Amino acid sequence: MAAAIGGRIIIDGDDIRIVEPLDKRLAAIADNYELRSMTPRQMVDFSWELHKEGFLTDEEYAALSFQPELMHNFDRTVGALTGEKAAPDRPRDYTAIWRDRLAFEETHLSHDPVVIERTRKIVRMLEDISEFQRDTTGRNAEPNALPSKALSTLPLSPAFAGP
Repeated sequence: MAAAIGGRIIIDGDDIRIVEPLDKRLAAIADNYELRSMTPRQMVDFSWELHKEGFLTDEEYAALSFQPELMHNFDRTVGALTGEKAAPDRPRDYTAIWRDRLAFEETHLSHDPVVIERTRKIVRMLEDISEFQRDTTGRNAEPNALPSKALSTLPLSPAFAGP
């Protein structure tokens, strides 16, 4: 129960999740970005700031900052396979993207717990930042902004207290 001190409790149906207050350095970084409406270019910058301040390991930084649409040959490689053109300036919801990635990895990479745990940590961080933004600025106030059932059952985040 001590984990709830200074934090808040989110109830989503039968699921309960405790969100700790963000570290002040993490909150300062988050203030510069719209997490649910961020371009791939902005995600690269955001990832670097998180890594530089010690909130992401090298491996987490590499995963979060990799944005295929910034590759000069995206349209001829990935785009040719998916039928999509690169749109590196189109905003997207990175919390949703990473929740989908986690679901995919849990289904198809269940043999690699290191990858899954790295993705879980990134998802928890993005969800915590998203909740912070929703609480402090009213940003990200969509009705689906609450954690999904899959996320609310994840272990509690360590409040991303930094190094």
